Amino acid sequence: MRWVPVKSEYQGLGLRRALIAEGVKRMVEIEGDCMMYIPTQIWSIRAIQLYIWAGFEFETVESNPCGYNNQTNEALPHIQHLVLCYL
Repeated sequence: MRWVPVKSEYQGLGLRRALIAEGVKRMVEIEGDCMMYIPTQIWSIRAIQLYIWAGFEFETVESNPCGYNNQTNEALPHIQHLVLCYL
């Protein structure tokens, strides 16, 4: 999954949650129970909160998950207070 935008006039209706839930469901149907990785940016707090709601966790050990440069350890001190209610 990558870039799940919702137009501003439709935000707040639960569409992002529905899209993420359906995407995860389909991934499990296609690939089985496997590792999923969703890269995001430090400033995408709402996206991070959504991914945590969907059951995703921060990856802090693997240095290059799915070919992406993992900067989680550097980002956590900056965003932890913003996502604390989800941790």
